[in-house]
Amino acid sequence: MSLASSIRATTIRAIAGLPSAFWWLWASTLINRLGTFVTPFLTLYLTTHQGRTVAFAGLISAVVGLGGMAGSLVGGVATDRLGPRWVLLTSHVATALSTVLLGLSAGDGLLVSSGLLVGLFSGASRPATNAMMNDLLDHRDRVRAFSLNYWAMNLGFAASVLFAGVAAEFGYRLLFIADAGATLLCAMVLLLKIPAPRRKRRVTIGPPAHGFGRLLANRPFLLCAVSFTIISTVLQQMTVTLPLAMSASGLAPASCGALIALNGVLICLLQVPAGQLLSHRSPFVLLTLAAVLIGIGFGLTAFASSAVWFALTVSLWTLGEIISGPMSVEVTARFADKEAHGRYQGVAALTWAVGATLASVAGGFTYDHFGPTTLWAACAVASLLAALSFMVLDRTGPRLAHSESDRRSEPSLT
Repeated sequence: MSLASSIRATTIRAIAGLPSAFWWLWASTLINRLGTFVTPFLTLYLTTHQGRTVAFAGLISAVVGLGGMAGSLVGGVATDRLGPRWVLLTSHVATALSTVLLGLSAGDGLLVSSGLLVGLFSGASRPATNAMMNDLLDHRDRVRAFSLNYWAMNLGFAASVLFAGVAAEFGYRLLFIADAGATLLCAMVLLLKIPAPRRKRRVTIGPPAHGFGRLLANRPFLLCAVSFTIISTVLQQMTVTLPLAMSASGLAPASCGALIALNGVLICLLQVPAGQLLSHRSPFVLLTLAAVLIGIGFGLTAFASSAVWFALTVSLWTLGEIISGPMSVEVTARFADKEAHGRYQGVAALTWAVGATLASVAGGFTYDHFGPTTLWAACAVASLLAALSFMVLDRTGPRLAHSESDRRSEPSLT
């Protein structure tokens, strides 16, 4: 069997047998990401259309990021209390309205407050989406479903950047309207195609069970969360310092863009069949492998001086991203108690948001003050430390929350 035939057969197996409700949720994710028009061009809009300084535009982007961090936690708690469907519908409608408000804002205060709202409501949808997938799927199907969702997110975002560039030619305000429209369409798909689940609620006395006390006492999960943050910080160098290193090596901007785009191309080609191949493996072993690939890929960037070398490094850490993206969601789902999926997924989403922020601050500072070689060495060491923590978790075998039937039918993680 040829390689193409093997990939095609694996892809067919990866998408077979999943419930229709999942596919509608997947479609809503794709629509939402296809409509991500504002984020890539927000700084450009503020500096060119409104005549703001780069510093002020950076402040607004940072406010959106901070709102996303808060939204991850708020959305996680709301998901546990009210259910993921309600949180998704509310957050999507609120995100659409906030996006229009951001596009209409001119004063400093309105720009800051509307940017904060956009980040808050869009961030709240992430843990709700993952919790809903967990509710819709049998545990045996989760890894490949998370892989399919991760694929949709990357494909949609890559396409949205191209569409946004064309739409911007007709006016930046159109970006805000189109973004809001896509978000509302996403909400309509959820409202019409995914029925409200019959949720069994547990009556509690005293403080609600939806706080973070039990989660914070779960030390293995906290170790995972720290490792997720490290992986995110390293991966985000793709857009922060990697273009600088490529340019310093004499590559033209077009070549830099093509090399970074290789990341998205590989994800689109390999993510779906990878989900099928990964679905019956130990998640901690796979996360260890992912961290090693990411560390080696970025570490070798210190020696890259040509397009071929950079392509090799991008391919290595992209393979790590293909593994780590869905596996981090799967591990989080396995750690969570039945009534705490939202909180756990909210913290997991927060780690990636924090990693993105740290990437800009720590990555830029290290590159400027200590040089690119030190930065890439630090990325390698940090990734290997994350790999070591996953190895420890695999050896020590922390208790992961499942129903009794899941534990009987699922292979051991150790």
